[in-house]
Amino acid sequence: MLPTWWIAYTNSSSDGLPVNLFNSISKSGRSAPMPRIVISCLAPLKPQEVRFLQVVRSVLTDHGYEFVLFSLFPYPELADSILRMPSGVRNWERVYRFQEDQADQALPYLDQEMWLQRLKTVDAAPHGQSDCLPLLRNLASVSWQLLHSLQPSVFVSWNPADPTTGIMHQMASRLGIPVSAFERGLLPGTFNIDPKVAGVHTSLVDRTWEDLCPPSKIETFQKTGESVRQAFVSQDFNRWPQVVSDETIEYLQDKAIPSEPKVLVLGCFDTVCGISASDPEREQALPGYESGYQLACMVSRKHHGTTVYKPHPHMRSYYASYDTRGERNLVIGTGDITPYWEWADVVVSYGTTLEYVALARDLPVVLAGRSSLLGKGIAYEALESDDLSTQIRAAFRREDAQARRNRFLAFSGFLADEYLVQTDTEETRRSGAERWFSELQRSALSVEPDKPLAEVRRQILNSRKLKSVDLRQRIYSEVAKRPMLREMAQMTIAMLNRLQNLRLPSLK
Repeated sequence: MLPTWWIAYTNSSSDGLPVNLFNSISKSGRSAPMPRIVISCLAPLKPQEVRFLQVVRSVLTDHGYEFVLFSLFPYPELADSILRMPSGVRNWERVYRFQEDQADQALPYLDQEMWLQRLKTVDAAPHGQSDCLPLLRNLASVSWQLLHSLQPSVFVSWNPADPTTGIMHQMASRLGIPVSAFERGLLPGTFNIDPKVAGVHTSLVDRTWEDLCPPSKIETFQKTGESVRQAFVSQDFNRWPQVVSDETIEYLQDKAIPSEPKVLVLGCFDTVCGISASDPEREQALPGYESGYQLACMVSRKHHGTTVYKPHPHMRSYYASYDTRGERNLVIGTGDITPYWEWADVVVSYGTTLEYVALARDLPVVLAGRSSLLGKGIAYEALESDDLSTQIRAAFRREDAQARRNRFLAFSGFLADEYLVQTDTEETRRSGAERWFSELQRSALSVEPDKPLAEVRRQILNSRKLKSVDLRQRIYSEVAKRPMLREMAQMTIAMLNRLQNLRLPSLK
């Protein structure tokens, strides 16, 4: 059954207003609210990125739309336009007010098997898939309630592959609500507003080099690309700062094998999003391997040097599952990424912005997945494990290095000039916001919501419980910066969990 507001919209009067939903607005004397564009965001934003969203809000308002940011993090500059979400999908049940019976209405609009598997993977699978069914029901109920309350004309999701907002993204799409996507861009100070962006997959994967970089534009793109390259090298391009692990680097220097490559394998956020070996999205990201860790194991077996697997920072909880016993010269890298650039000879990756940092630092990249670099003549390619040995050796020898570097510069210039939205100046923020609005407006509905955002916030969000979740997350973040404290905290949590599950004899 479709939500009441949606039925009302599809039974609109001749002036485009829903017949039985908004008539009360005009009768009450309130001016009709603006159509609402809801944008979700899961990443901590830097000041210039927040300023870009402020400009987006201004542009939307100028064109008669309300801007709502459904955000994991608070931003005082956007406070009036934010609806917060808590850290951790299991906290949604605590923080949001919803009706549990709404799950029965919501679940038919979801690929339930896929989301159950992703939630199981994200939740570290301690309880099995059956335990995640209540979690999926809660997320479906909350997503249904949020869509019903916010009544978006467009819903824009940060990485639709992630269950956190991907469930709402799919539900909105199947309800007939226009959807789009956005993410951080591949270059410093940029956003990607490609509607097809989902994790590592974008519309660029299927486009040819000749289509993106025609000969008439190569020289211009290369000039821009050189500026981009210098920005990569000069700036601290580290979106998830971590503790510098000097001990690991010192150990690796001692472990180095003369005349053999030192290979850095960069993990992506596939497991963080719940992308398991059987997930259909894995075919988009990593068709020849089951996971980033399995790729790293295969790499270590295909050459005689040392291999480091550097997981995505959000995958700390998975570190204990990486059993390197029996794997030749494979080390799990921890801490800040910066020292590894000086250590590595070759980088293997499958769809992370750090590919571009490596290339900007003149480190050869072996591409093992379907990222935007695929087929562009920039990276060495090994989509299947049988190709790893040959491609790692070619990268180590720097075969065709200059031609690949020239293509990287041109491709970076194309990304900066024609594909990504830049946020470094007021002029680029304004032009990027106008361009984004123009693309969203093409599919936007004319739904005028019946509740102001402040009222939605009061009805659905338990602010007191959200503050409690935020406080715990800040404490965890501080502890995570100190390895010894983090280890002590993990041991304490594990002990408490064991005590909680311990069956003590009853005293009578």
